Amino acid sequence: MLGLKFAINSRYTSLTCHKCLHIHPARGESYLSGKSFKCRHCGWPGDADLNGAKMIKLFGSSVNQP
Repeated sequence: MLGLKFAINSRYTSLTCHKCLHIHPARGESYLSGKSFKCRHCGWPGDADLNGAKMIKLFGSSVNQP
């Protein structure tokens, strides 16, 4: 391991749908309602933490395999 650390801004993991990668365009609004996430672009509904974790996974994959 090279000892490199990458920080992921959690703000964007909660604003971005892991399915269609749509970022909510309105400032101050989000797709979150409590622990639920529903994309207004593709309609994916699910757990907000699961969506955030999948976004972090996608980000990690893009760093490891550009």
